[in-house]
Amino acid sequence: MQKSAINRQRGSVIVSVVVSLFVGLILLGGVQLGYYFHIKRELQNTADLAVLSGVQLLQDGGNAVEGCDKAIAAARANAKQNFNALAGYTDEQLPIKCGTWSAAHEAPKHFAAEVVASDGTYNALHFTITYNALPFLPFSSASTMTVEAIAKKSFQPMAAFSVGPQLLRLDDGLLTNALTVIGVDLGDTTLLDYKGLANVMITPAGLLDALEVKIPANLTVGGLQSLVSGELGVTALVDVLETSIGVADGRGLLSLDQLNLLNSIKAGLEPLALNLQLFSDTAGNGLFALIETPTEKIGAALNTEVSLGSIVDLMLGVATQGNALALGGEDGKLIDLGILKVDAKLSVIEPPSIGIGGKGTTAYSSNIRLFAHVCIDLGANCQAAGATSSSGILGRLLGSLIELKIDLPIVIELVNGKGTLGQMCHKVDAQGRKAAEITVDTHVGDICVGAFDLTATKTDPKYPFSGTMSCVDKLTADSPAFKHPILSLKLLGTNLASLETALPIKALATQESQDFFFHDLISDPASDPADPEKVIEKINENIKSNTKWMPASGNNLSVGTTVKGLVDAVLAALIGESLTKSGDVSSLGPQVAEKIWNDAKAEKGCAVDGSNGRDCRKSILELAKSNISAGLSGLQGFLGNILGSTLGLLGDLLTLDIVGVLGNLGGLLGGVLGGVGELLVGDGCTHGGLGELFGQTGNEAGCKSLLANSTSLSGTTDGQPNVLLVVLGLVTNLLQGPLDSLGNELLSPLLNALGLKVGQVETTLISLDCNNAAQLVY
Repeated sequence: MQKSAINRQRGSVIVSVVVSLFVGLILLGGVQLGYYFHIKRELQNTADLAVLSGVQLLQDGGNAVEGCDKAIAAARANAKQNFNALAGYTDEQLPIKCGTWSAAHEAPKHFAAEVVASDGTYNALHFTITYNALPFLPFSSASTMTVEAIAKKSFQPMAAFSVGPQLLRLDDGLLTNALTVIGVDLGDTTLLDYKGLANVMITPAGLLDALEVKIPANLTVGGLQSLVSGELGVTALVDVLETSIGVADGRGLLSLDQLNLLNSIKAGLEPLALNLQLFSDTAGNGLFALIETPTEKIGAALNTEVSLGSIVDLMLGVATQGNALALGGEDGKLIDLGILKVDAKLSVIEPPSIGIGGKGTTAYSSNIRLFAHVCIDLGANCQAAGATSSSGILGRLLGSLIELKIDLPIVIELVNGKGTLGQMCHKVDAQGRKAAEITVDTHVGDICVGAFDLTATKTDPKYPFSGTMSCVDKLTADSPAFKHPILSLKLLGTNLASLETALPIKALATQESQDFFFHDLISDPASDPADPEKVIEKINENIKSNTKWMPASGNNLSVGTTVKGLVDAVLAALIGESLTKSGDVSSLGPQVAEKIWNDAKAEKGCAVDGSNGRDCRKSILELAKSNISAGLSGLQGFLGNILGSTLGLLGDLLTLDIVGVLGNLGGLLGGVLGGVGELLVGDGCTHGGLGELFGQTGNEAGCKSLLANSTSLSGTTDGQPNVLLVVLGLVTNLLQGPLDSLGNELLSPLLNALGLKVGQVETTLISLDCNNAAQLVY
């Protein structure tokens, strides 16, 4: 019986051991699973931290490739630091790819590897880690784990900027004058209140919301284009201004004086019933240039702050668009520069826009056009009421000898610029201010001479301020339609020169990039924030710091010098046409000599007969010689300078044969001048030769004959009658001064007063948002 009991207990230990081993295996398996979960979690954390670290550097390079290389290097270094087991891994074992994350890409990752965004940069980083974890269980192999992480920049840096001239400024009264043309009176405007608007910031999104325009949360470029062409296409300007005022006032940003100022501007603009395009499109500029903003940045761009002052400036530019502002003159009279009469007007052809967005965003300056109708006419057809007669001014030397008319309808495209945002937040100055790079493309200023007419209808291409097409494009497209008789010259009824042409002078393009370190009241506060004047003073300083004239070198040729080159070319054309196409004028020497003598006699005012007649005739003859010499010297100097400085313009006005004649003549005029020097007091004028033995001392007729038979009025030079050279010299001397004053004394001061610089645009960084946050998206 006892033996049987022992047999019944046999094997109980084995069962317990088996159960214990089984439980141990389960526990060990659980530990291994826990370890695997732990390792995978650490790997995922490592990948997450690595891409978050690396994605910050995507825009640090000079281009997308350099930025990508920096981001990948930073991500790998971060991964090896956070997970020691990866320290020995090669770059191939830690694959990282730059690309673009967008909701429009295929799910679930929404990531396109090695594909740049629309602005030419990457916005996301994809990291894959593959790791073999050691096993705890015997007879089991290592477990291969793979984790992925994608991080993107949640927002790219955003900026708002504008390019354009200071055409409308309150401090010199020009804004008041420009708006008075359209019936808006801002005579009582306070300068400090107006400038203070530069610090009142609103957003396009806030403005649209107040206009009750619903913007979808997932707005795309195509959706924005649809809105631009539909609901947002054109809105009443006064409604936009009133809504902008409401948005700013609702946030408590406006003082009572500023609110009154804005309401007065609104009241002045209301009767005009103007419309405003909110967003730029391919057909023209709008208030905001967002149409080129990438889809992933539109939401952020709409929330970028823009100063209310900039918006009001652009609205006033729209208000003055197409309304020519007369420059100079009083009561509608022409500008009277003696022999020269000028009708000058200036107009905003197309208002500027505010660029808002990330890298690659563009904004265009306002298109401003100047029209100057320059007229010289001895028939007084272009004489202003009450002005001095041109024939009276020329009469002293030329009188009825010549019939001269120069008619130059000149159009100058003063401002034509485009600004493009480059890198942002890539530099920091000593005060901690972030930078934005802006590249500006400008044109020196197209200049045209042709059949432009202020009396034409505003839709007629010949109306100087019609359409946005530049004058050069107009003349190039249809040159015959713009041909205009710009000069004619006759000597005693003989046609010397006549020229009918259309002359386009294409602008020179320039480009420059500069960094703008953004100043605002946060980084640059006023010395006394409680003092309104100190605040306004600081605002003005910040605006000035955020503003640059670009390109800094500007146009090496001022507008005065450029226009001088044009009128010099016209004078050269007059001379060249006269030398090559006039009839035989050599027989006109006696008549020209008599006129030169009579003019000198009238200036001296002495008696040619009587006891003092000899001395009088001698002084008159010396003055006549001096006038002839001055004319020939002026012509020689003019021809010596003209061929080098304005040869490009001459090529459009004259044939190569005429240019050659002008070049040869300049070197030969010295001989004619020498002949004038040899014009000594001779027989029949101041003494009678042998007749003096009988008391004869010469007479006035002898003086005229002496002049007529002199080399300067009877000979030829290089086949050209010297009398023609003398007349052309006198005409050139008379015209050079007044025509030079057109550029240097009239147009340049006017443009300086308007704040315009040909070839430069005023570029202002309005706001800069450096949001460098990154987020995990996978």
